[in-house]
Amino acid sequence: MFKPELISGQEISNGELCEIFKCSPQGGMRKSNKINSLVIVSNHIESIYNDRWIGNAFHYTRMGLSGDQSIDFMQNKTLAESNINQVSVHLFEVFKDLVYTYIGVVKLSKNPYSEIQPDKNGLDRKVFVFPLKLTSNEIPLLQIKKVENAHKIKKKKARKLSDEELKK
Repeated sequence: MFKPELISGQEISNGELCEIFKCSPQGGMRKSNKINSLVIVSNHIESIYNDRWIGNAFHYTRMGLSGDQSIDFMQNKTLAESNINQVSVHLFEVFKDLVYTYIGVVKLSKNPYSEIQPDKNGLDRKVFVFPLKLTSNEIPLLQIKKVENAHKIKKKKARKLSDEELKK
């Protein structure tokens, strides 16, 4: 299993992330066949998904921006099978534009489940949520300032939207 020389809470740039993990520079799920890993990114500033920590499990929603999601679609399938396919899964969270906070190596703690969330057009659709736990079984200690900053940025962006854009 690939283990980067990163510590939980360490911040890196997108370029560094791509160099370390040999993956694409964009997307919420970035597979690297070169090192047999999957980087998952939860962007708390730009994302339409309702990713969240519940206790010590991170509930990660992906992949597909509109319409119902499929558990067998691209990296959804990779993540769904990650406990048996030998792919190492690495979680990053974004609380500030272009800054990726490494959380750690994660694994599925339970089977993925479906729920209703809005798509990029604001229409309800079925998504798949992946309950993940750190392999270290620790809960990451995130600075409250990072989380507050992400909320502040979202509020600032929302103030600039029209009523129609807010509905979406």
